[in-house]
Amino acid sequence: MDRAADEDDICAACEELIAGDAVQAPCNHIYCIPCIVGLFKAAVDHESGYPPSCCGRNGVPLDLVRTYLSNELIEKLEDRAVEPATEDRTYCSACSAFVRPSDITNGQAICRKCATRTCSKCKTRVHNGACKEENEGLLLTLADQKGWKRCPRCRRMVEKGPGCNMIESVRLGFG
Repeated sequence: MDRAADEDDICAACEELIAGDAVQAPCNHIYCIPCIVGLFKAAVDHESGYPPSCCGRNGVPLDLVRTYLSNELIEKLEDRAVEPATEDRTYCSACSAFVRPSDITNGQAICRKCATRTCSKCKTRVHNGACKEENEGLLLTLADQKGWKRCPRCRRMVEKGPGCNMIESVRLGFG
């Protein structure tokens, strides 16, 4: 619920006294606007942060904070909602942005962010003729050398960062 903060409202994230508007999550925790916006930005930056939630279990509906978010962030959140449900994901070969299945026609995925065309089969820049299998072999050799693994869900190359369980996507400049 979007509301003006009471005199004694403390933000559940930063633990500061809230001055001005506040958002009450479905679990009744109160957030200041910068912290709730930060929660939604984190959901865009890391798949593990989606959907945005409080208490680790209660999702915070987008409509609850829509008025505080930029149109660009809302579009990214909508992309993030589609991404986990997509089996054979395609990411832009130039900027690595997720390409929605609705933006793929005749095997060509058109990136909304940079307009690059990516082959939805081999995931490289659009090309004439059949996909080149040798690119896969080169990638697997490089992945083996670098210690990268293929994510079983999205098929992207990932690497584990040192000291934590955060997995980062490997950004490749092929194509």
